[in-house]
Amino acid sequence: MRATALLTIVLALDASAADTIRKPFIECNKEELLQAVPELTGIKFDPSQDTLDGLLHATGENLAGMFAKFADLSAAEDIHEVRIEDGFAVTSRREAFRYAVKLSPNAAPEQFEEFRIDATTRDIVQPPARSDFLVYAHFLRLLNYLLPQYREESRFRYLGRENADGHDCFVVAFAQRPEGTALRSHIQTWPNGQTARLQGIAWIDASAKRIVRLRLDLLAPIEGFPLETVTTGISLVSVNFKSTGSVFWLPATVTVHARYAGGELHTVHRYSDYQQEAEKSAGNPAGAAATGEDPYELLARGVKLAQEGKHGDAIALLREAVRLDPEMPEALFHLANALRNVGDLSGAEGTLHEAAKLAPDSGVAHNLLGIVLSKRGDSAGAVAEFRKSAQLQPKEAIAHFNLGQALEKSGDRTAALEEYRTASGLAPDNAGFKARYEQLAHAANASPAPETTIKVDVR
Repeated sequence: MRATALLTIVLALDASAADTIRKPFIECNKEELLQAVPELTGIKFDPSQDTLDGLLHATGENLAGMFAKFADLSAAEDIHEVRIEDGFAVTSRREAFRYAVKLSPNAAPEQFEEFRIDATTRDIVQPPARSDFLVYAHFLRLLNYLLPQYREESRFRYLGRENADGHDCFVVAFAQRPEGTALRSHIQTWPNGQTARLQGIAWIDASAKRIVRLRLDLLAPIEGFPLETVTTGISLVSVNFKSTGSVFWLPATVTVHARYAGGELHTVHRYSDYQQEAEKSAGNPAGAAATGEDPYELLARGVKLAQEGKHGDAIALLREAVRLDPEMPEALFHLANALRNVGDLSGAEGTLHEAAKLAPDSGVAHNLLGIVLSKRGDSAGAVAEFRKSAQLQPKEAIAHFNLGQALEKSGDRTAALEEYRTASGLAPDNAGFKARYEQLAHAANASPAPETTIKVDVR
């Protein structure tokens, strides 16, 4: 028996009730929508709702017609998982499976089951009880929001027209009704099978009345659920199974991004080699979705190259990540660090100022900016940044130690001594911190004879 639990990863995170109240997309004005959904940058807004009912009817009927012809199928699935923790630490991994969709028996509540298969053993993959990464499934199920039988479960609003993935599209926003019980999303929130209520944006091909792109978000924070936000983006392409004459609109890429109290999780799923299982008929995509790496994948690769000492290559990838997403502080931070490592202190400083604007509460960003300013001879600026870092990270010994060195370099040995004392107290086993504290304390207590020169090297 294939249980729904097979498709849900329980994250190794502490549950935290998010207290941010988010406005549903269907209630947002233009400015709020553009801020919440950057993908709508090119939309031509249209306040008229005259075409909404006809558009939903045509799209729903086409979708229902596709599902009526559906047969068991599978696809090669490549998954790239990225985790970013506080301090901009980046880890990633890749996995590969066959992603299977099987029609359910007539009495089943769901029209089909979705599960992963080990490409070598052909066994159904059992997810671990806990994971450091985010791997969801049930992506085809998310098209149900536009099916005729579920239409009353959500509220809809026509937004306008926009080009998406090469298609002239009508754009519709929707939000699941709190009282609705029939629709189930891909995000299981409790062990009893309850799923999160979602809102979303659908891009519908203006001529074919087919969904070509879908974005879904949590409708509201969920008490006790570890993820504060979850955004799922699906790009679909038409896949032609010539031997059966069937054409299905199926996922080409799925991106899931989540935020939690200690960082972010980002996963990219790519699908290819679709096959109908009964006839082993291969499907040929009529068009292709974008296949290039997204900003988070570029970030992960750039960080890995930097760790290998390949800073020039890392800089190229990190610059591309920033170009694709200019408001990505973690990419700016790692770009600045790579620039520092190749001696471009001016470039590193400017990049860090941008990172600090986007993440003003990042102690590591202010710490690195303090290091760069110190290297550039700006003692006052370095002290200011290290002080911010120590205030934001009061339990981090290195933050106090760096502030102590900057203060000592600026001539304020009394304040420097206090920061060294704090650093030594927070890291009593660090011989270097202890030695610097004792050296300066000894110099401070000595008679005003010739002053001992103490080398200061902010790290």
